[in-house]
Amino acid sequence: GPRARGGKPAVIAHRTTRIARNRKRHRHLALGAIAGVAATALLLTALSQLGAQTLPAPAVLPPLRVLRHQPAPPPPPVTPPPSGPSTTAMPLPAPSLPTLALALPQTPSVALPTPSAPSALPSLSTMNVPAAPAVASLAHRAQRLGVPDLQRYYPQSLARRGVEGRTHVRLSIDATGRVQTITVLESEPPGAFDKASRSALRQLRYRPATDASGQAVASTVEETLLWSIAR
Repeated sequence: GPRARGGKPAVIAHRTTRIARNRKRHRHLALGAIAGVAATALLLTALSQLGAQTLPAPAVLPPLRVLRHQPAPPPPPVTPPPSGPSTTAMPLPAPSLPTLALALPQTPSVALPTPSAPSALPSLSTMNVPAAPAVASLAHRAQRLGVPDLQRYYPQSLARRGVEGRTHVRLSIDATGRVQTITVLESEPPGAFDKASRSALRQLRYRPATDASGQAVASTVEETLLWSIAR
């Protein structure tokens, strides 16, 4: 008869049940694998048919031909000319071109009038040249009434460099003894003390020159200024 729970019949029943379950599971796995393979095959078949319909067939290229280089044929042998009298090529005469004679028109000669002799220019002696006004003789020349202070007008730039010089001028003195014009006749160094000389000489006063009758008249005098640095 059957044994109690936990005996041999119970173990056999348990193993039988487990084996049945494993077979059922294996059957389901096999069916799933078969279904997957079938679906994959169908998909590949559809893709191949679609590619065959859309993709054009590749163009068939012509077979390549190998061209071989053929050497050029050798030149024909040169045959020497037969011996005999040598012939010399005579130069052909150049054709002579016809000459064309052109008659140039003659230029009419124009008689130019002979220029008349230039009129004689009047000589200098015959021209009316106004004579220079005669300078009235002076009884007494103009005399300076003082000495210009040259150190006051000495250019500072020249004094700092130690430059000394000399200026020779001509002064025009009016009848009142004032200096009217100053003309620099000579300057050493050239142009160095010209402005200073004019400034110093404008302050001078002169006793005017007089004529034979004792009247004060205008005159000119010359002065020489020595520019030296005071030590």
